[in-house]
Amino acid sequence: FIYHLPHDLTDADLATLFGTSNFGTVVSAKVYVDKKTGESKGFGFVSFDNAESAEAAIAHMNGFQIGSKRLKVQKKKERGEKEAGAGPPGALPGLGPVTVQVPVPGGPQVQ
Repeated sequence: FIYHLPHDLTDADLATLFGTSNFGTVVSAKVYVDKKTGESKGFGFVSFDNAESAEAAIAHMNGFQIGSKRLKVQKKKERGEKEAGAGPPGALPGLGPVTVQVPVPGGPQVQ
């Protein structure tokens, strides 16, 4: 889960940012946008093909600065884990790709 994304960053930009950093294979990258305005909500998800790649991305990209913004990168919370603003519940442990997320403070929350 990735927070504090610049509002002009696209899905392709996010995939490139994490994909060219040699962490591993990016399976998907998604910047969330407001359905009514089409503007970025300032957070998104990047999925890697394995947990080691996701952990490397978290370790190296958390705090990475893009323009005036510093990214907050953390592992997506699993179903049942509670944390304010953690975004939607994750998949069951061990299934599917590992997702890293990033939101913007004070921005709308994923429901």
